[in-house]
Amino acid sequence: PLIPEINVGLTLSDSPTLFAYVSQASTQVQFSLITEKKTKDPDEVVYETAFKVDNPGIIAVTIPAAGNKQLMEVGKLYQWSLSVACNPGENTGDRSNDLFVTGYVERIEAQPSLKNDLANPDPMAKLIVYAKNGIWYETVATLAEMRRKTPDDAQLTAEWTKLLQSQKLDSIANQPLVQSF
Repeated sequence: PLIPEINVGLTLSDSPTLFAYVSQASTQVQFSLITEKKTKDPDEVVYETAFKVDNPGIIAVTIPAAGNKQLMEVGKLYQWSLSVACNPGENTGDRSNDLFVTGYVERIEAQPSLKNDLANPDPMAKLIVYAKNGIWYETVATLAEMRRKTPDDAQLTAEWTKLLQSQKLDSIANQPLVQSF
């Protein structure tokens, strides 16, 4: 998962985009977002989807907006996981051999000064504001979108590499952005 070293990333969005690296082509993937509860009550599934990744690389999964209903509450911690089916041809229901990665996301409320700083329509200005305020998921999503639009921009590639290296994600910094779900 493309997550901060502390394993919890912040977002301002009710429908953030989360990123992970998938190393194999034609991989069947299951994505889940659940509430993180501190009681013995079972965790609640907020969003779940399955899809096939055609090419190896960094994928983006966007939690869909829920219309009038808020999927993610401010101040609440959510766990997301991505599992890769290691034996997708077997319909035994046994998922014990699957590989899992997990991360956490917490939605925060933007303070008025932050809202004001984010009013600038320039993506680079927004990127700087997100990064300076530790808003991980928007930082990654904004930079990924900028790289998709101008993939040959050396400055954006350098910023991407620097961001991932800052969180000890050096090993995947040069992987391509391949698919969005």
